[in-house]
Amino acid sequence: MDTIISLYEKAGYLGIFLFGFIGLIGLPLPNEVIVMTSGWMSRMSVVQPIPALVMTIMSLLAVVSTCFGVGRGISQAATKCLLNSGGKERKRHLKSTKIKH
Repeated sequence: MDTIISLYEKAGYLGIFLFGFIGLIGLPLPNEVIVMTSGWMSRMSVVQPIPALVMTIMSLLAVVSTCFGVGRGISQAATKCLLNSGGKERKRHLKSTKIKH
């Protein structure tokens, strides 16, 4: 626990944002653990509650927006790849399912 507290004290509110952003994308931790850690740090008076809440929400929005953008880019590339490969039957099926390309 002391390690987590010292990391939050050193990194401050930017650390909350980065921990939330990196944690939700790469660390194998549930979202709830990351959000509860920020709440716990504000309860322990390591950080102020309102700025910690704002930074936590901003990190969640950044992660969701990043994941949406990556998913949208990958889906467009995959759709183009599927439309360009395969026979006429596959192209006809993909076009009938209303996939934009």
